[in-house]
Amino acid sequence: MIQRPICSLCNKNYRSINYKRGDIYHYRKYCTECGKKKKKAKRKSLNDLNKVIIALEEKGFEKEASTLNEIFLKIAKVK
Repeated sequence: MIQRPICSLCNKNYRSINYKRGDIYHYRKYCTECGKKKKKAKRKSLNDLNKVIIALEEKGFEKEASTLNEIFLKIAKVK
């Protein structure tokens, strides 16, 4: 019997099954727990970006995607 692969992030749990085609199982990259953690982290970073954009607009910056992305990347590197 083939064993399920281990999660590449936590190295504790088995990876989630993505789908089954015929008799072959295809697995996701991470286990269920790590997948949920990654979603929360991504959602939090998007909320932080929105807060930065609002603060910059209040200070008089125009909404230009390239400028805001550069500023956000500088802020993210400092944290």
